[in-house]
Amino acid sequence: MIARLKQLIRSKQQRWIRNRLPEEASIHLTQRRIFIFPTRQGFAYLFVVLILFLMAINYQNSLVFGLCFWLIAVFVVCVHHTFLNVHGLLIDCQSIEPGFEGGVVALNLKVRGSGKRVHHGLELLCDDGVLDGVSQEAWLPVLEFQQTIKVSCNATQRGYMDVGRVRIRSVFPLGLLQGWSWLRFGKKALVYPKPEVVSNMTWFDVVGESSVAHSALGEGEFHGLREFRVGDSLRRVDWKRRARGLPLMLKLFDSEQSDQRYVDWGSLPGVPKEQRLSQLCYLALQWHRQGKAYGLRLPHTEIMVSSGKTHLTLVLTELALFT
Repeated sequence: MIARLKQLIRSKQQRWIRNRLPEEASIHLTQRRIFIFPTRQGFAYLFVVLILFLMAINYQNSLVFGLCFWLIAVFVVCVHHTFLNVHGLLIDCQSIEPGFEGGVVALNLKVRGSGKRVHHGLELLCDDGVLDGVSQEAWLPVLEFQQTIKVSCNATQRGYMDVGRVRIRSVFPLGLLQGWSWLRFGKKALVYPKPEVVSNMTWFDVVGESSVAHSALGEGEFHGLREFRVGDSLRRVDWKRRARGLPLMLKLFDSEQSDQRYVDWGSLPGVPKEQRLSQLCYLALQWHRQGKAYGLRLPHTEIMVSSGKTHLTLVLTELALFT
């Protein structure tokens, strides 16, 4: 009963926040977007002031009354400065770096100051920004004009994932109050499968080496041309044809039609879908680190053998978006 009540209150709170703070690509922190509330230290501070006030009433001590009023004045001034420290900030989400499932994706945020003052002690944290018990907050100790900062969010599911909310928070100047706002950019992050070690990795290496030995005998006879694709090796481009102003084409040889190294869906029969994608992801990463050329074969999708960072990104993207 209590758990259901908490869930109901939380859902109503989330709905209210979504209505008050809509998704925007560029977010300007105005008065409507900023919330202020005492911290634990702030509540302790107020409790001490209350005790002093009761003591002043009990002993009719004017000096203690004066101290209480001065401490309350300090608290009120902190409210003003805490608000101004986050007011006027402009935050843009420039890009989102992909990550692997179970890890993090990184949001590249540009934070610009109001231009009227220097901002101090800004903390940015994703809504679920805790990984393995470690908080993933990012800090801006001092912001005068503008600065780019990287904020990490948990990658919880393969494919395109909603990054959710980012909280920007400050307890400047004395830590008695916290001023914060929720940032919702409405963007999605690309999450690759979580790499999983392949138990029969030696078998894949043997198959790959047989391909290398076969092609080492020579490129073989010219087989034909095909259209150039992103990720293809530039060494096999028909540059003479390109020099005549014709489209980029790739040379194919007979030896390339035979056995080659592939990250192949059919090479792992009987393995569950998500586990198979994770193992194929591990294969691609291993062969990339070793500088080996490889291709990708999935149901209804094939990427020709190539190498390089662009090719790896293309392969990992296909694995991430496979359905």
